[in-house]
Amino acid sequence: MNRRDFLTGSGFAVSAFTTPVTRWLVTLADGSADHTGGQQVGRADLDELRDAADEARHWDSKYGGGNWKANSVTACLTERAAPLLRGSFSDAVGRELFSVTAELSRLAGWTAFDVGQHDAAQRHFIQALRLVRAGRDVQLGCYVLTTMAMQSLLRGFASEAVDMAQGAFERAKGHAAPRVLAFTKLIEARAHARDNDPKTLFLMAVRAA
Repeated sequence: MNRRDFLTGSGFAVSAFTTPVTRWLVTLADGSADHTGGQQVGRADLDELRDAADEARHWDSKYGGGNWKANSVTACLTERAAPLLRGSFSDAVGRELFSVTAELSRLAGWTAFDVGQHDAAQRHFIQALRLVRAGRDVQLGCYVLTTMAMQSLLRGFASEAVDMAQGAFERAKGHAAPRVLAFTKLIEARAHARDNDPKTLFLMAVRAA
């Protein structure tokens, strides 16, 4: 059994996912991402955020989401990424900025999820999904939405998890890498199993063969 199945004690409302998920499925991308504000945002700023995300992924993979280094991603979001979002940037830089900030938010959500703070995780995942829409990053959006489906599944909402995983797959076909699409199918299969739906599981296996 996945140890996350046993983590309880934090608030979670699957209904909170309804509006952001629907908006992402209906409109995968916003318009122009350029902005005029405070400091000028450049490639060095983007590289710094990417390095922070890479380091957080490395520490999460090696030590788990509860380690102190992975937790620092939340500080990076509030102290570094948020001021940049209020800065000045072109459409191209803005799209990358929104995308890498979405990845940081996803990682912050994953860290909270891994230690059972499901309410905080849910807020970060919703924020990440909104940011990927601004950044027009369909592949990352698919990954975020599937992670949201996984959280819903482990909180006992198998049917909702199926819907989210299927929606992520359908909207990301032709845009996302095979490994990301495979993740959606893995979570969908787990949700069908939890929902005691062997017929659908069999049909999924036949289609995948």
